[in-house]
Amino acid sequence: SDVNAKQFYTKARLQRPGPDFAGSSKDNLKVWNLNWSATMGEKEKQFLKAKSNDCTLELELTPQKPLVIQGENGISRKASKGDHASHYYSYTRLKTEGFVAIKGKPVEVSGFSWMDHEFGSNQLDDNQVGWDWFSIQLDNNKELMLYLMRLKDGSYDPASSGSLISENGRLTHLKLSDYKIKSVGKWKSDKSKIEYPMGWQIDLPAFNVHLKD
Repeated sequence: SDVNAKQFYTKARLQRPGPDFAGSSKDNLKVWNLNWSATMGEKEKQFLKAKSNDCTLELELTPQKPLVIQGENGISRKASKGDHASHYYSYTRLKTEGFVAIKGKPVEVSGFSWMDHEFGSNQLDDNQVGWDWFSIQLDNNKELMLYLMRLKDGSYDPASSGSLISENGRLTHLKLSDYKIKSVGKWKSDKSKIEYPMGWQIDLPAFNVHLKD
């Protein structure tokens, strides 16, 4: 996102596998698509590289905490019935350094990133219409992941859940009853005429967590 220029850049690439085209390797967890690549090195450090006509990035990501396995017993449920679920793990705090270039102008960047890898068995259940998903890094070195699976009647699926990750990387699984989320504003797109939530309030009373943005 280029805030000053009010521009958002996004790229996608689909490629057939092959030595000179795209593929993956379990030896160093490398995934590549022509000149795009993600590679894991020593101590689980990750390297991201990508280049297109108007955007380039090269980033080095160093885990500040061990990865966590989301859900209960390695299963993150997405619906109260059926087999709608996923395996899902996260690096919730990665120290990130490198550069991003837009139209040939490089800018050094640094901060913290969050990496998710999720793979599952099914898409939305018949009575579900979508979801709200939150991944939040708090300034007390804790992280919060929450999701709400929206039902057709406007309520939330009881299978909605989340996690709170402590300073030392310990995960506490959260049930829907552990948190409350509500939208505190709305925004309507002039282009699509669709109304979107704008701003959120999140409360976890038992953990003394109260967030508003």
